[in-house]
Amino acid sequence: MTSQTHSSLLDFTNSVTSAKTEMEIWQALHTFAVEKVGAKLFTFTKVDLDRNAAIRFYTSDEVAYPVTGEKPVHRDDWFDHVCEKDNLFVANKIADIADVFPDYDLINFLGCQSVINIPVRVCGRLIGTANLLHEENYYTDERVQRAETELRQAARIAALAVSFVENQQ
Repeated sequence: MTSQTHSSLLDFTNSVTSAKTEMEIWQALHTFAVEKVGAKLFTFTKVDLDRNAAIRFYTSDEVAYPVTGEKPVHRDDWFDHVCEKDNLFVANKIADIADVFPDYDLINFLGCQSVINIPVRVCGRLIGTANLLHEENYYTDERVQRAETELRQAARIAALAVSFVENQQ
């Protein structure tokens, strides 16, 4: 993670506009997420509905959650809530995470029992989800509100910037 701080959305936006690579953009989003909401583990997953695939594009833990390959999208209750209805998914207990994510044992092993999944849409199109995980009961109403407003907006900015970088290559 970069050592640069992003005390405001404007600071974050300025760091993204000066980024030269996709990795610098994702690292800026990761830093902003940690500072504004908090995360022991942070990932960004791209959702490609045309191919019915989810692809991890960024991770703060390459060992436990590497950026590799893709997995099929499961159109379940979580998908409907987050990806179709554009709602944050919040769980603050490992039992609630276990109801949704089959890798809950690994999540728990990493010391994470809370999660926020933030759907990221640009121009009405689902790009993916920003995913934050932390200790049990970490995501208070105040933190969830910051995720809904500031972090969701930052994730959109990052997704747009990454899209621009991809198109320039």
